[in-house]
Amino acid sequence: MPGTPPADLLEAARGLHAAGHVDRAGRLYLDYLEQCPDDAAALYCLGILSLQTGDLDQAAHSLGLALKHNGCLAEAALALGFAQLKRGDFPSALDAFDRAAALDPGDAHAHNGRGVALLALGRVDEALAAHRQAQAAQPDSPDALAGQGNALLALCRYGEAEAALRRALELGPGSPETANSLGATLKAQDRLDEACRMFQVALAARPDFPEALANLGSTQKEMGLALEARQTYLRAQALAPSPALALRLALLLPPLVSSRAQIDEVRLDLEKNLRQLAGSGQRLSDPHAEVGETAFYLAYHGRDDLPLQRAVARVYLDACPELACAAEHCRPAARRPGPGSGRIRLGLVSAYFCNHTISKLFGGLVARLDRRRFEVLLLRLPGPDDARGRELMRAADRAAFLPDSLDRARRMLAEAACDVLFYPDIGMHPLSYFLAFARLAPVQCVSFGHPVTTGIPNMDFFLSNRVMTPEHGGEGFSESLVRFSRLPVYYERPGPPARRYAPADFGLPDNRRIYLCPQSLFKFHPDFDAALAGILTRDPQALLVTIQGKHPLWEATLRRRFASAFDHDPGRIAFLPRMKPEDFVGALTVADAVLDTFHFGGGNTTLEALAQNVPVVTLPSALLRGRISLACYRQMGIAGPVAESAQEYVDMAVRLACDRDYREGFAREIDETKGALFEDALALAEFEDFFESAVREKAAP
Repeated sequence: MPGTPPADLLEAARGLHAAGHVDRAGRLYLDYLEQCPDDAAALYCLGILSLQTGDLDQAAHSLGLALKHNGCLAEAALALGFAQLKRGDFPSALDAFDRAAALDPGDAHAHNGRGVALLALGRVDEALAAHRQAQAAQPDSPDALAGQGNALLALCRYGEAEAALRRALELGPGSPETANSLGATLKAQDRLDEACRMFQVALAARPDFPEALANLGSTQKEMGLALEARQTYLRAQALAPSPALALRLALLLPPLVSSRAQIDEVRLDLEKNLRQLAGSGQRLSDPHAEVGETAFYLAYHGRDDLPLQRAVARVYLDACPELACAAEHCRPAARRPGPGSGRIRLGLVSAYFCNHTISKLFGGLVARLDRRRFEVLLLRLPGPDDARGRELMRAADRAAFLPDSLDRARRMLAEAACDVLFYPDIGMHPLSYFLAFARLAPVQCVSFGHPVTTGIPNMDFFLSNRVMTPEHGGEGFSESLVRFSRLPVYYERPGPPARRYAPADFGLPDNRRIYLCPQSLFKFHPDFDAALAGILTRDPQALLVTIQGKHPLWEATLRRRFASAFDHDPGRIAFLPRMKPEDFVGALTVADAVLDTFHFGGGNTTLEALAQNVPVVTLPSALLRGRISLACYRQMGIAGPVAESAQEYVDMAVRLACDRDYREGFAREIDETKGALFEDALALAEFEDFFESAVREKAAP
């Protein structure tokens, strides 16, 4: 509009903007700003229009200029914060929101924006405080409550997160983001049906919400709905194709399988999909945030997993070579001197240094490693903050929670400058898996918390023992295998239950013989079915008892498999509800026979049973994961009820249950020898000597 006075240009631009004619309005704003480039109000209007049209770079530029020319323009600072959030520039977003909050302390939007930016930066406690400031300014703000819920979810304070998110949905019904966050909170509590419904609520409000679709697919997978999960992922892929979704589809392994034939099919599909992805040239910027999946259920197939684990790691490295980054202190010229010049700095990394199996197996190292030789850092991934976890953090020389962010957690580990990083359980938690790709300490090792090789090139050693992994074992390791003479654990001696338990405490009859198999349901391999059938056939009074899985469909799947594998009365198989640790130990004491699974047996369960003088019948496999019970008996120096065939396993199980003298003979042997398993100073010395020798070897020129 040549010759039009600037004031008229601006008025016309604002009118067109208000009427929704954004293209014409934008041109007029630019025409006006050519004549009046310092007009902060016009720059603000152009910034808002650019935000509305998705031109985030222009929005940030215009709003930044508006603030430059009028530093008191609180609404420009607020809008700039939202523009920077959408651009993914979280430090700049935080600066802008800080400025908006300083200019207008009562603006709930500014405090909420600060909370979102702080959470994205991993400053979770500060994010929670910012959202609470927003709620103080505006008590019924659904955004403030949703923000608190997201921060509480990141802190694993699930009950508080759920309450905040539910209230946010009451105040702001229909928010797909809040429904998605509530679904994630419910999923974290294994309330999978409720989580599924909440993700569907999010998708009803926004059908093209990719994060909700990915969460729904992941939840369906955990429920055992592999076909439904595949359809959900394919729906997401059709909306927004991505290498992340392709990897989720490739790693879609069912928790339970119906047969050996299905195992063959699943593994062949995985191999084929990984081969296709390896040559695809697709890229990921953050595999933890974008995919967040490991091949966890692969370990329960009873096969050598080395080729597939290597293939999974190779695909991740091809898609994101930055996974293999190295900390500065790990470069040869920067390496610290070896032993003799100071204490070795040892970092233990896990999400499960809390009331969990991993802390029972490895938590003793935190307090017991020789402080003259070691400085012990406990580096906890996001997880429950319970009394056991706090006790271990106090026992460490230094302790910290790592954020649920690959980049920030990696930087914290690099800054810790450890000589050794020990990951007890790679494969159980996605963040520890992805951290392990980086070279964050000169020596990096893993053990049998998840007893299968990682396939990750930067993982140096796998700590095992001579019985669990004999010289000519049945599986391969990408790591150098270290065979201790003792079990590589420091397990504090458990006491007896606080009271005496009876079958009735678990709703079980007292006139049946209880064959308890207290393992996770995904450990029930199809090869185990024949042994269970043999027990039920041989002992008419047998009641097979196990424990429910994450979702009722797991039990239904297993019951269908049993029904097709052998004839039995369904009433002779009982699934107990999941229970507290004290009750779990009590259940072990009421069993007439405790059964180990094929080919992935018990570890912690066997140690807990033996601590109560309860024998566990086992059939060792060729795989480490099927030889832990055998290793326990060998360390005790007794034969134990260790079978050499499936038939002998059935014979031993039935005799344990039916022959009291036979069972009590084992119990006496266990009572006399179980001390060898607990608070084992020899195992502690082997850990110390290994860590020291490995550091010395790495420091050698």
